[in-house]
Amino acid sequence: MPPIRTRTFLLVLISIGVFYYYSDRYLLSSNSQDFVSVPDTLHHGGDAGSISTDLVTAFTSEVLLVSAFFPLNRSHHSGEEYEEWLGNFLETIQTPIYFFTPPEIAPLVRKQRGSLPITINSSYTDPFDVPPVQGLYDYYYKMHRWQNKDRKAEGPGLYALRTAKPWFLAEAVKNYERLASGSKPIGYAFWVDIGSFQDGLVVRDWPNVERVKEMLKEGAEATGKSEDELIFFPINDVPNLTMQWWKEDMGPFYRNFAQVSFFGGTPNVIEWWKEVYLKYHDYWLFKREAFVGQDRTMFNSLSLLFPGRIITVWASDPYEPGSLEGKVNPLGICGDIRWYFRYFLSSRSERRTIGILLKSRVWRMPWQIFSPVEECRLTGVLGMEDVLRRNFGSSWNPPRAELDLSVDYRPKH
Repeated sequence: MPPIRTRTFLLVLISIGVFYYYSDRYLLSSNSQDFVSVPDTLHHGGDAGSISTDLVTAFTSEVLLVSAFFPLNRSHHSGEEYEEWLGNFLETIQTPIYFFTPPEIAPLVRKQRGSLPITINSSYTDPFDVPPVQGLYDYYYKMHRWQNKDRKAEGPGLYALRTAKPWFLAEAVKNYERLASGSKPIGYAFWVDIGSFQDGLVVRDWPNVERVKEMLKEGAEATGKSEDELIFFPINDVPNLTMQWWKEDMGPFYRNFAQVSFFGGTPNVIEWWKEVYLKYHDYWLFKREAFVGQDRTMFNSLSLLFPGRIITVWASDPYEPGSLEGKVNPLGICGDIRWYFRYFLSSRSERRTIGILLKSRVWRMPWQIFSPVEECRLTGVLGMEDVLRRNFGSSWNPPRAELDLSVDYRPKH
């Protein structure tokens, strides 16, 4: 087991945005003064794009955020919405950002980021240019045509971006380590969707370094695993009770269980998660002909297979003391609980600011004005195996993960 680095680390957050349509306002001309080129060895073979950075500090900062933003012709939200959320993300968070985007979108990203440091990777012009989904368009189109009930709002490109998220995260860590040769090593990396900032709630020092340390330490104590073995992502619910009999060959299952807009951990666990995710993606797609276009269903299934290596936070946990007391908001007024992880990983001072802001947003009837409103508060880290045993029963054990990860499950052409 590699040693755990505890003194210095890097947080890499990757988020992804999807446009509903192209618009002339996004097709801005590139200004060569915005970017400083980097060695060709960092470019991917055969790709037309490049990795560029505007400030040397992007390579030496202790914390790095990474994001991705690609245009699609099908999405659940409009281009205007994604542009607003992109601004919420780029214009407020103070830490440097690593960003995947097509070349024609890079000027918009740079403009919205302003004077704050950013590294832009414009190696890929289309979702199907990204290595893990290259050559899969026909398979994804067939999957879309026959297996997705939400065909009008989703498409093959969206599936490709969802599949690429673990790869983007691992690739960002790898590229950053090359770019930042000689500086502090990466300690932690996280993916975050741009949609996580759709409520306009501003966070600056995020994720806070000390909170990430606390989270991983608490998770290691809860699971008995080392911090280097644990991947973190929030949950919204637990699986249906029938899923206690789920087996590997059944393929991904749908449930509003895993919250896939934020996940990550140390570089080692990020690489492991990428490999496991993509191997099961290939096996379920090519050998079981299952629908793999929703990352939530993939996360759900992998949570049952590898619960001992997952830690989580559950804002609506029925075992939270406030829930047991029958409170409607067991953790206080925390806004949309889908984004509770932003509060969860904020510093003490920023949590206080967020709590006050969220309380001010509460709408109350005139006779409720003087009634107390509880401010949002922290809850603890949970081991996924403990969560599932509470749900399925103490005698439940994870199904056997029998897939041979050394086998290539893709068809040979």
